[in-house]
Amino acid sequence: MRRNIVFTGIFCFFIITNAFAVKFTITGEAFNWLNLSPASGSRVYVDEPLDYNFKTEPLEGVRIKILYGSTFYQVDTTKPKVLEPIIYSDKDGKFTFIGKLDTTQTKRLAIVVDKDGYLGFFKTLNFDENKTEYHVMIYMVPKMTAPKK
Repeated sequence: MRRNIVFTGIFCFFIITNAFAVKFTITGEAFNWLNLSPASGSRVYVDEPLDYNFKTEPLEGVRIKILYGSTFYQVDTTKPKVLEPIIYSDKDGKFTFIGKLDTTQTKRLAIVVDKDGYLGFFKTLNFDENKTEYHVMIYMVPKMTAPKK
């Protein structure tokens, strides 16, 4: 009898804590932006149609971190929590993130992208619990290097 009560309590706790967790997917592609100056910086577009004439090539190994929290500061991304796993773009520049977000705690996400030799970028995203899929386009610009003497 006591074991049934404990089991029922654990089961109810599991149901209640997962009732507010919304599963979502972020898919996307990462590119090396070939025809842009480093002074312009890298960009991240979320669910935006692009009509630009970007000269690009797929970029492998871009690290994509999805953060959640109530506030984000570009200079300090250590305070928000990172949703696991941290993912990397594949050889074709493609990536997929599948996660859960407890919407009772926050509805704010941020996407942080970086890769050695490229300018990183930070983009906030207002999470909509009625929307479960997001598409992200990442355009990375190589860092400027000093000319060799």
